[in-house]
Amino acid sequence: MYEKLLEYILENWDNTRRFNPEDTGIKIGMPYPYTVPCIQNKFNDMYYWDTHFANKGLILHGKVQQAMFNCNNMRYLINKFGFMPNGTNYTYRYRSQPPYLSMMVMDVYEVTQDKEWLAKSYRDLLKEYEFWMTHRITESGLNRYGSDSPAAHCVDFIQRFKRVPYDTKGTAQFLAHCFEAECESGWDFSDRFEQRGLEFNPVDLNSNLYIYEKNFEKMEEILGVSDGRNWAEIAEKRRRLMNELMWDKEIGIFRDYDYVNHRLSRTISAAGFHPYYADLADEDKKSGAAKLLKLLEADHGITCTPETDKLYFQWGYPNGWAPLQWIAVVGLTNVGLEADARRLCEKYLSMVYKNFETTGHIWEKYNVVTGDLNVVNEYEMPDMMGWSAGVFVAMHNYLYGQA
Repeated sequence: MYEKLLEYILENWDNTRRFNPEDTGIKIGMPYPYTVPCIQNKFNDMYYWDTHFANKGLILHGKVQQAMFNCNNMRYLINKFGFMPNGTNYTYRYRSQPPYLSMMVMDVYEVTQDKEWLAKSYRDLLKEYEFWMTHRITESGLNRYGSDSPAAHCVDFIQRFKRVPYDTKGTAQFLAHCFEAECESGWDFSDRFEQRGLEFNPVDLNSNLYIYEKNFEKMEEILGVSDGRNWAEIAEKRRRLMNELMWDKEIGIFRDYDYVNHRLSRTISAAGFHPYYADLADEDKKSGAAKLLKLLEADHGITCTPETDKLYFQWGYPNGWAPLQWIAVVGLTNVGLEADARRLCEKYLSMVYKNFETTGHIWEKYNVVTGDLNVVNEYEMPDMMGWSAGVFVAMHNYLYGQA
């Protein structure tokens, strides 16, 4: 049914490949060819969390070497900067993005079984993890997004975006750092953090770091480094904290935690599927996946936030982004709601394909309420491959067992 679009994606993966071994102006030279989100024009850097979802499609389409190259480039950047930047551009050198490299490494390793490569990757992943645990840790014991930008850069940032914060007591530099923290979250911009991005423990970030800790446990066992017991204990501590601090008892879902004011975020969001994606929810909290689905499911997929969110950020209602659809599918599957996961895949694939037939492209995001491209934008929306292509391939494989 979707062969035409699958062929388009397969034929165009190489058109998203760039090779830039030397620094050229603001672009960071990379030792290996890398994947960018767009075939041409906009977004011609390699972006961190975009590439994780693109790698899903690359691996399923047999382009494992390119997926490994993407991982190797990220390892190079970790060694260069001490963390994985937002993207391969010096303007991103002050912030990261949601950490997914350990998942990317395990995806590649499952295919190659290359223990020597895994051992090198493990060492570099530990360096990245150290960044999150030293530069992005809070007194709650959980992590936050942030920014290491100098003052001048931050003031310029707030002037560009002209957002009106909930709390205007902060300095311009503090507020700009909060906006940069939202950029690091990948949800630029949304209402999740109430324009105080430095003051929240995000549910998605901490879910990902839990996966890192569980992956380190697996890697140590595979490599014979140890039995991984230390990482199991670290992961269990995070799991307990998340189930305690991030659980909304009234609604029965996970939400971001405001560690400064000791309360949950005012905004319900699709990030709440991440604890199920990471398989960390207590048994009595697994029912929250179905409750969150009921709050966010539209005719064509998962919205970022419920319809009651009327601020209309691009990471809000009625937009649906590919990575959030996949996180929800995996999370629903992990709690035994495979029928719901399959329904979500079917409606999302159908919508993407319908728009492809109309426009000849796949797109960065979609209006999953109306099933078209009538979206809320922070900028002119590009046609793109990237995570839109990777998630389409992964969902097709989930439903039909083939890419």
